[in-house]
Amino acid sequence: MFWYWYHTHLSTQYCDGLRRPFIIYDPEDPHADLYDVDDDSTSILTLSDYAPDATLINGVGRWSEDPSHDLAIVNIIQGIQYCIQMLNVGCDTAFTFSIEIDSVNHVPYTGSHGNPSVGTLGFEGSINSAIL
Repeated sequence: MFWYWYHTHLSTQYCDGLRRPFIIYDPEDPHADLYDVDDDSTSILTLSDYAPDATLINGVGRWSEDPSHDLAIVNIIQGIQYCIQMLNVGCDTAFTFSIEIDSVNHVPYTGSHGNPSVGTLGFEGSINSAIL
C-alpha cells in the first residue's frame, strides 16, 4: 500500500483548503502480516497545522485558548493489530507523534516499501508513514 495526498495551490487554499489522502493498495504488501485491520474507521490520520495555535487530527482539534472543541478519537480493540496511515498535510509544521503503548512498528511509505522500526514517530512536511 502507498499513500499520498493532494492539495490545491490556489491562493490561500495552498495551506488551508482542499486536501485529501490518495491511497493505492498493494495486493502484495510485504507488511500485510503485521496488521489485522486496515479500514475506513481507523486507517488514516491526517495531521495539519491550523494557524496560529492549533493542530488538527483528521480536521478536528482545539485552539489553545478554547478547549471546548472535541479532540480526534480513534477507537481500537486491545489485541488487534491496526494499520494506521499517518499523513502530514500541514503547511508550516513538522510533528512529533507518540503513542503510549509498549511497542509500535513504524513503516515509512513514500512510493516504496520501507523497513519497519519501533519508537516515537517524527513527521516532517509531506512525509507519509504507517503505524502497525
